[in-house]
Order: sequence, then structure tokens, then C-alpha cells
Amino acid sequence: MVAWKQKEAEVIFKDTSDLANKLKQIDGSVPRRTEKCDNTYRKTCEETYCIKPYLDLLSQNNRLIFPLRVVKGEAPDFLLYYGGKSVALEITRATEGKYQKQMKELEELEDEQGILSKEYRQKLMEISGLGGRIGTEGDISKWCNSALLMIEKKTKILNGDHFDKTRTANRYELLIYDNNPERLENSVSYVERAKLVGKLRKVIPNTIKGYEKNFHIISVLSANIRFLLYDVLGVGICFGRDSRNTKK
Repeated sequence: MVAWKQKEAEVIFKDTSDLANKLKQIDGSVPRRTEKCDNTYRKTCEETYCIKPYLDLLSQNNRLIFPLRVVKGEAPDFLLYYGGKSVALEITRATEGKYQKQMKELEELEDEQGILSKEYRQKLMEISGLGGRIGTEGDISKWCNSALLMIEKKTKILNGDHFDKTRTANRYELLIYDNNPERLENSVSYVERAKLVGKLRKVIPNTIKGYEKNFHIISVLSANIRFLLYDVLGVGICFGRDSRNTKK
């Protein structure tokens, strides 16, 4: 099922069961870094890849109201309509340029030589050495800085002329997809996640201070899409396999 691949494309979900069934049919694949394709198309694919688990996890935890209509936009990336209300959803990726460059080089080696090549294995070990657990205060600060850059960028867009002023919404949400070498999913413990949420709560207000409009809800989706840190400035709940509240 092809959905949300172009502006104004929409999908209507009648209930939780209908949402689960339709999400399974929607193509959420993203072109490899080595594939030549239109940047707009790649961005749309990445956004679809992220919104699928976002909606799924929210639905599983009774955070959606049905029937729900989800419409593809540009700025905002998606509009969600339910019960006479609307949510403007922006999606962004927190990452590092060095990491993305090395991942592209890894894919090029895989395309040319196969995954069993010596060069491929060396590159894989090099990239793996970049990341690890987000456990120390330094790791948490580094990860948060990456996220803050995208939060500020998207907040500027929210307040700028590029944002579609005709798409007024009752609420504005930002979903950050974690694509850093220090992966969020490696911080498996409740304590580490709580520290991360606590740090974000301290630093985000200063980043968005002074803007007329701000996102009402900011959430973080792990790279392996196993869990979602929902509303880090508010309730701070972790949805996924470990659904314990990370509120500090």
C-alpha cells in the first residue's frame, strides 16, 4: 500500500484495529544512501518511516482519538484530524554529519564488494566504535545537543514564512528520530532514560525561549523504532517494550 508519498495524500483510520492493519500495508521503506533519488521523495520516505511507529505506539497506549485522518503536508509534514480538532506534526532527524558520511561509505562498500569483504568489516568496526550507551553525563549532553539543534531549526520553521499559515492547528507536535551513533536504544535502563528526559527538560526551554509559537509536544523515537519517549517536556512517558513512566 503506497501512502503519504505525495502532498495531500491521506489515510483514514476508523479505530485501533483498522490503524494496525493499514500501517502494516503502508510502505515505510527508505532508499539506501547510495541510491539516487529525488531529495523530496527521500525526505517523504523518511517521514513515513517515522510516523508509522509513532502512530502505532500512540494507538497502543490510548493516545489517539478515532476516527483519525492523517494528511501529508510539507510544513507541517503531517496533519492529523480527529473529533473536530487538528494536530500539525513535524518530523526531524537528530544525527551527525560524520556518522552519515561513514554509513554511506559502508553502503558503497557493501554494494561493490559485499558484506563479507575485509574493507566492509573494517568500516563496520570503525562506525561501531563511534557509538555506545548513553550513560555518562557527557554522552547525555552530546546527544541532547544534537537534538537541540533540530528543535531550534524546526521552531524557526514553525515561526517562519515557510510554514503553511493556512494549516492552522489546535496543537503542534515535533517528533525527533534518533539517528546518532550513540543510539538511544542502547540506553536500556529506566535510570538512563530518566536522566535523558531530565536533561532535555532543563535545556529545551532556553532553546525555544523568545519564539511566538512553540511545539506543544516534543517526542523522541529510537533508531530501531522499538520505543518512543513521548512528550519529554510534559508527562515524559516511554512507550514501547518498557512502558514505565520516565517522569523525574
